[in-house]
Amino acid sequence: MLEEAADVMTNFGQLQGGWLHVVIDEVGFDGRVQGFASDSVVAVVKESESNFQGLVGLPLLRRLKYGGDEEVFWLRPGRRLRGREARRARGRG
Repeated sequence: MLEEAADVMTNFGQLQGGWLHVVIDEVGFDGRVQGFASDSVVAVVKESESNFQGLVGLPLLRRLKYGGDEEVFWLRPGRRLRGREARRARGRG
């Protein structure tokens, strides 16, 4: 985690927020994304996926193009951020 961010209340309880540096080489993504986790959620998920650290969900997906159906899921580079959005993603505004 790069720095703390606002926590959120969810159906899983309160999740701690933080800014993460995410790199997905396959789609050319390299940026800051707000993510969320709690010790209890991470412990439960790690029982089936030992590498799990937290979740990013929509904040990440909004910056990519994605789709699929019951047989396939695809992920592609999204639009480039500009102005205030780009500064915020870099942690400068």
